[in-house]
Amino acid sequence: WSLLLKMAEGGGTMFSVELLDGGGCRFSDSEERGSWQAREAFVVIEKPKGLFDRTLYMSAELRPATEDDPQDRLVNGMVQRVGGVAKVDGAQASQAEGDATAESLLTIGEFG
Repeated sequence: WSLLLKMAEGGGTMFSVELLDGGGCRFSDSEERGSWQAREAFVVIEKPKGLFDRTLYMSAELRPATEDDPQDRLVNGMVQRVGGVAKVDGAQASQAEGDATAESLLTIGEFG
């Protein structure tokens, strides 16, 4: 697939991704290999060093080919990256204090 990512800040970028057997994938704009998974009608692609050396996670719904559009398409896609520490039980968690922490995914763009 070719993906045109529209970022919330700073414009956008376009590249293609080839999904390989065994859960790997490669990108037209990088030598870094990524990974992908599919469950039912959804696909998630992990792109290491995708933006400012941060891993991007792209998820979208797979729309099967139709008579009017003979290609499978990724639609309603979102681009996310890990960023910050999530709030746990309404309070900021602190690793230094040994509290339970969770990294949160921030939505930074869309595609499809």
